[in-house]
Amino acid sequence: IDVATRMIQKDFENDGRPDWYRFSHNRINTRKIRDPRWRGPIGAKLSIDVLDPIAENLILEFEFNNYCKYGAKLATGQFYIVLPLKGSKEWQTAQIDIEDVKPLRHTRNGMPTDWQTLDHLTIVNHLDVQVDGKPLKVMSNAKYGHGRKMRNVKWVGGEYPKTILMNGGGLQISPEEYAKQFSNQIDVSIEIEKTVDGIEKAAE
Repeated sequence: IDVATRMIQKDFENDGRPDWYRFSHNRINTRKIRDPRWRGPIGAKLSIDVLDPIAENLILEFEFNNYCKYGAKLATGQFYIVLPLKGSKEWQTAQIDIEDVKPLRHTRNGMPTDWQTLDHLTIVNHLDVQVDGKPLKVMSNAKYGHGRKMRNVKWVGGEYPKTILMNGGGLQISPEEYAKQFSNQIDVSIEIEKTVDGIEKAAE
């Protein structure tokens, strides 16, 4: 089983569904990146291609270590990045380093040092932040994101850890053991379906 891939989202045809979802037009969200398969390598940068003739900024929100599931001593809360862009009729690539993120709300235990505990990634059209103690509203473009296209959301550089950080804090397993557990859970699910619903496993 492939337990790690750098490509998070190749394109946003059909608005990225089913891996991405919306609660409003202002933001598109995914929890996909908390799955070890799509989790960011240590030292990697998050890369996104943007096509927007009236671009102003790329605005992202990140939620790390939600409910301290990876450990009470690790950074937790919501963080953000505003990366200035120039309007262009050509595709341009934006890259975000973990050191670029800034605290947004409900943060504790300092700043995250890698992407391993990232739970929630959101691409935002406008965001209200505090800069030098003053409120500031930043926009992705003057039309609240209309006309913008995105593709190739992926991790660039970095190295995958030899062990996988699991929920519960401190528990780490090897990629091989993770793959084994994943496969075992599929077998368990099939057996439950056979017992409850009378569904037979497909012939191999």
